[in-house]
Amino acid sequence: MYADLNDDQLPDIIFAGHGVELPGVPSGTYPMLLMNSTSVVYNDIRHESLFGYYHGSACGDIDNEGNIDIILPDASNRITHTLVNDGAVNFAIIDNLIEDSSGIFTCDPHDINHDGFLDLIWGGGADGKWDGQEWRTEVI
Repeated sequence: MYADLNDDQLPDIIFAGHGVELPGVPSGTYPMLLMNSTSVVYNDIRHESLFGYYHGSACGDIDNEGNIDIILPDASNRITHTLVNDGAVNFAIIDNLIEDSSGIFTCDPHDINHDGFLDLIWGGGADGKWDGQEWRTEVI
């Protein structure tokens, strides 16, 4: 994804992925940001403590503070990390903002009901291999 994370009018790059899927190799990776600058040199910010299986991710102003936040559903650890941006690219990592995210693979924020707050559309896989059921698609 890309977004202007520090409001400098330059696009920054957000990487989230699921890593390799080879027998005997732990699936997963950690999210990384590439921060743009006027010298066209990107500075990387690595969130190595958030090693997980990020099949999808999203960004938007979750807390209506005017800064772009990042949503990372981690399917293997059954949690969704919300990286709340303070505008200077210092992120508070909140893991209980979105509850019951078991098996969620992808998400997308939109203001569905036009109330000025982002709603989150999310969904998972259809094979139910982690929780024995099909994963739901819903708006929260």
